[in-house]
Amino acid sequence: MKKIYFILSLAVVALLSSCSEDYNEHNFPGYKDAATPTNVATYAYTLVTADYSTISKATLAAATTNADSTTAKAIGTNKYFLSNTTASTSIALFLKTKYPYVDEGSSATINYNLSIDTTTIAASNKYTLVAADYTSMGTAANTPGQYKNFTSAISADYYIPLFLKKVFNGTKGDIKLIRYQYYTTKIPNW
Repeated sequence: MKKIYFILSLAVVALLSSCSEDYNEHNFPGYKDAATPTNVATYAYTLVTADYSTISKATLAAATTNADSTTAKAIGTNKYFLSNTTASTSIALFLKTKYPYVDEGSSATINYNLSIDTTTIAASNKYTLVAADYTSMGTAANTPGQYKNFTSAISADYYIPLFLKKVFNGTKGDIKLIRYQYYTTKIPNW
C-alpha cells in the first residue's frame, strides 16, 4: 500500500511541476527574463564641489573608526581625496546614490581630485620640462612650443599626457611629477 501512495505522490508532483511553468508563462509574460539585467549603463562623470560634500557625508555615515571619520571630514573640507583607496571606496558609496537604478555590469569613469604628497615621489619620477620638450609638442600657434609654456588656451591637461606617452614607457598606475611653465595674463589678487 505504501508503494501505491508513493507512486501517486510522485505522479502528482510531476503533474504540478510541469503545469507551473505553463501557468507562469501564460499569466506572467516575460517572467523568465526578470532576472536578466536590462539597465546596464556606462557613465562618465567629473566630481564637482558639491559632490565632495555629499561623499564626505556618506563616508562619515559609514565610518567605523576615528581615522575613518577624520578622512571623511577631510574630503568635504579639502574637496579632494588623499589616496586612491579612499577614493574608490568613497566614490562607490556616492555612485549607489547617484545612479541607484543601474544593474550589475554597469560601469562608470569618474574624474576626481587626488592630492599626492610629492615628497614621497622618488627623484627619478620627477621631471621639469625644458625648452626642447615644449618644442617637441609643436611650435605652431596655440601649441606649447610657440612660447615654451602652457596657457589657458594651450591646455597642459591635453599635451602632458601625450608627452608622457611619447617620452616615458610607463604602465597604468605609475606616477610622474611634471613641472612646467604656465603663463597667465591676469595677476592674481595679492
